[in-house]
Amino acid sequence: MELTAILSILQAEGPTDVLGQIVNAMMANEQVALVRIWFLDQEGNCPVCRNAAKSDPGDALHMRASGGRPIQPGGDWTRIDGSQHRVPLVSTRPLAEMARTRKSVLIPDIASAPEAPIDREWARREQIEGIAGFPLEFRGKIVGVLVTFLRIHPTPATLDWLSTFAAHAAVAIGNCRAFAEIDELRHQLELERDSLRQQLPETGAHGEIVGTSAALTRVLQQVELVAQTDSTVLITGEPGTGKDLIARVIHQRSRRAGNPMVHLNHGSIPKELSGTLFLNEVADIPLDLQSKLLQVLQEGNVRILATTNRNLHAEAESGRFRLDLYYRLSVFPLELPPLRDRPEDIAPLAEHFLKIASAKLHLAEPTLTAQEAARLEQYSWPGNVRELQNVLERAVILARGGPLHFQLDQPVAPPAFVTESRWRELERENILKALEAAGRRVSGPGGAAELLGMNPNTLASRLRAFGITKSYASHA
Repeated sequence: MELTAILSILQAEGPTDVLGQIVNAMMANEQVALVRIWFLDQEGNCPVCRNAAKSDPGDALHMRASGGRPIQPGGDWTRIDGSQHRVPLVSTRPLAEMARTRKSVLIPDIASAPEAPIDREWARREQIEGIAGFPLEFRGKIVGVLVTFLRIHPTPATLDWLSTFAAHAAVAIGNCRAFAEIDELRHQLELERDSLRQQLPETGAHGEIVGTSAALTRVLQQVELVAQTDSTVLITGEPGTGKDLIARVIHQRSRRAGNPMVHLNHGSIPKELSGTLFLNEVADIPLDLQSKLLQVLQEGNVRILATTNRNLHAEAESGRFRLDLYYRLSVFPLELPPLRDRPEDIAPLAEHFLKIASAKLHLAEPTLTAQEAARLEQYSWPGNVRELQNVLERAVILARGGPLHFQLDQPVAPPAFVTESRWRELERENILKALEAAGRRVSGPGGAAELLGMNPNTLASRLRAFGITKSYASHA
């Protein structure tokens, strides 16, 4: 097979394109009369069988491509929905046998074969003399079967040529099907994300989850992934980011939504728990109760959702929190971004809180001007979403139907520049904060380099430049 044919197959962009490239490349050989490809799949994934009622819903071979050069007039060898379309995997036919045994089939002479799998008279009229079939295997799994009908008596050399072709075709088909599955999963995730946003409660301790920023979208995607499991989730983030709201959303999207979400009183831990247990600010649980909580987690049928605004790993290393309990809680860590990292969400959140505050206070809803919205976006919001909600409610009270004026606790306009020494000071502080968040680890998953988006060697060089010693930062 020519290299250009192989490249055209491997560069195809989708299953349909791949199949067309395979058939076209094989038909370039004048010895090939007909090429057919079957996929090993279920009814729902086959465009022909998807809407047809079948008595056997199990795996089967479904014809997905066919092409050739008929001699007799009126023949259409491109149809895939004929009587040969579907072959159950449990069938005794050679096609099914190939898929089950992963062995190729070679019939050098149809006329003399004791049990030819095709109509001999049809083969005579079309001058088809031999058949070669190959299972298509990708990453250890059979993805389909390829069969060629030849106008020659195939020899071992012919079989070698076709087997090489089939191997490349299997890789192309397998990759395209994998990408198609990824696209479908991505599409389903997007649909679930949109459904999640629509089903969120109208109000909460920090208001509705509002925004379309990349930072918030990543969190919502993680929420959707973990909600359907029973995994323990550790929700971290600065005060006021809405950690308890995220916990409530996870519970509402879980299989345990019909059961209550129990808020733990740090002063007492019941011996028997079921449903979902919400541990708000878990770092505040006294050490003497942590061992009791660990025992409950090991013995009880309960799903844990915990929140904290501290670096729980650092707390555990310092002895202020049980290390075994930390590992038990941090099965699925989920970090909420501070509001300053999602400035594009500030204006939509402000309009949302204005609506809530106006309805609550029975006042006319004031208009948020572009100038005031820009002023809100320039503020750093150390209190995050909770602070924004309080500022908006206070502004509605003071406005009394008039223009809005926001009382912010810090200047909103940042300086136009900083000096070199101040810049290096800020960079050093930023690196130290990243190291603390990473438990003082420089490299590896969750290390400071990954958090900062830096190469570990670059970060190591900065540590030396800033005089941050190895005893402080671990490279494990």
